[in-house]
Amino acid sequence: MRTAGNRVSYPIPWLDSVLLAPYAGVYADYYFTRDDAAAIIAAGGVPLASTPLLQGWSARVTGGIGARLASGTTIGFGAELGGIGGNTQIWTFTGRARIPF
Repeated sequence: MRTAGNRVSYPIPWLDSVLLAPYAGVYADYYFTRDDAAAIIAAGGVPLASTPLLQGWSARVTGGIGARLASGTTIGFGAELGGIGGNTQIWTFTGRARIPF
């Protein structure tokens, strides 16, 4: 897969001890796998049941928010919709936290 795009973020102070950073991104993706399961079977392979086989161009958009507390703790939540303009669309949701010791 090849990808080109950008993500922008803008930090916003909120309260005295919290910095919020919402973000949004847009990407163009090109996939090099094949969408023809018959070619895999003809080559003696087993078709993948849960992994889409993609070929060609599609777009992907992302968005979310991160927060950094005065203690150094960070929290983030985001979502991504991939495969826009293609045959398969994939939603991805993420959440993460980091607590310094």
